[in-house]
Amino acid sequence: MRRTKILIVDDHPLVRQGLAFSLSTQDALEVCGEAATESEAIALANQKRPDLMIVDITLKSGNGIELIKQLKERQPKLKILVVSAFQESLYGERALRAGALGYLNKQETDTKLLDAIEVVMRGDRYVSPELSRRLIAQ
Repeated sequence: MRRTKILIVDDHPLVRQGLAFSLSTQDALEVCGEAATESEAIALANQKRPDLMIVDITLKSGNGIELIKQLKERQPKLKILVVSAFQESLYGERALRAGALGYLNKQETDTKLLDAIEVVMRGDRYVSPELSRRLIAQ
């Protein structure tokens, strides 16, 4: 079985390392790289061709929303999950409009992260029930 290649983009090394460690315990997942900036993320995405990118909103240089737009222009089939400390109500809709398939708050558990990855890899959207209701109402 082919493993899902994941690239982690976050400005905090401990967060990247923690996510990488947590994901490495899953046989079906493989972390193929880590980046802290928009330019590093684009270069690694072009080089590694991940199946999924986990992207934070805040980066060392640039920001996650703009990164998502650039990545989707270059690799339209790339799946992106935003994992951020910012409240979904502030950035969830923007991330989805930019091309992300999901949004998860960093306060969630690793079980929720794995659920979100599974949903996004199927090509479905992963958001909280609150954001889902808001999007449907619109």
